[in-house]
Amino acid sequence: MYLPENLTVTWTGMKILKHDGSDLFGVGITPDIYVNRTPKGIAEGRDEVLEKAIKLARKKTLNSNL
Repeated sequence: MYLPENLTVTWTGMKILKHDGSDLFGVGITPDIYVNRTPKGIAEGRDEVLEKAIKLARKKTLNSNL
């Protein structure tokens, strides 16, 4: 869809399902690891969720090389 001032809007009409056939759109994926942000981390400008993800990914990578 084209709008004034060269703006464009696009969207998908696909229905996205999870592996069990239930809807993904508007629901998302339930995390199996929860990470809570802390006031200290926020004040320091850190992304504690991303930090945890990187830590877990590195641990998994190291363990897969054994």
